[in-house]
Amino acid sequence: MANRIIEGTAFPILPSMISVERHFHGALGNSATEASARWIVRLCQELASWGPFTLEQIEGFYHRNGRPEEESFRFNRLTDSWVIFAADGKYRVTDDFILCCYRVSPAD
Repeated sequence: MANRIIEGTAFPILPSMISVERHFHGALGNSATEASARWIVRLCQELASWGPFTLEQIEGFYHRNGRPEEESFRFNRLTDSWVIFAADGKYRVTDDFILCCYRVSPAD
């Protein structure tokens, strides 16, 4: 079954229910992918929803939170399955993305 695209607050697990204080070790099968996932969850926590979001939004968030301007945000394989780029130019997370992040790092 294909992953469902999730946006807004129409999912039982909200961004605030995932802890970004620790690495999402083992959630998505690759440490760089998991690091990128934490950035997306952090952005969604700031938005208080599961998006959608633009590349400009994630880049701006990435740089406002300490990453150098010359360093671009990398999705690191997230767009292969867990984050979908739509025709409207916005990214949306899938239910599987949310579940994988929540399983390894639920908020206490």
